[in-house]
Amino acid sequence: MGELADLESLRESLGLRSWSVLGHSWGADLGLAYALEYPGRVQRLVCFAGTGMHNDRDWSAAYQASRHLEAELRVEWSEAVGQVLLKDWRQYVKQPTLLARLARLEVPVTFLHMERDIRPPWFVRQLAELLPVGRFAELPGAGHYAWLTHGPQLQEALAWALKP
Repeated sequence: MGELADLESLRESLGLRSWSVLGHSWGADLGLAYALEYPGRVQRLVCFAGTGMHNDRDWSAAYQASRHLEAELRVEWSEAVGQVLLKDWRQYVKQPTLLARLARLEVPVTFLHMERDIRPPWFVRQLAELLPVGRFAELPGAGHYAWLTHGPQLQEALAWALKP
């Protein structure tokens, strides 16, 4: 995936030997893929309100059924770029060795789920159990865009997740 090479190029251009990575929503999933492809470059990873590396019909159905419950956050984006990213992602998560590689990933990963996020947590819970240094935590009462409603609690949770 070109997005992973872009992240690695950014790390190199900043002159960092390694870094802690935090990703929100799909960025959390991208961060996990980055840690899998460049494990020696990631000190720790926080997957904040991520969805996990899957293409699960039940998960998607639960998300679609609850989508109307979530506040809308308007972000400008290119539909064409989004389609390319989605195609790349769907191909990436179908790798036959993906779960085996994740089970050997030695990067500390915290999956921080938002209690009121409409995205079902079961896949990130499974990943937290699968990863050798994985853990799952939940921010009580928070939705997907927790920084808008639970700023201080989110700040505390992220500080905890990023602590060595």
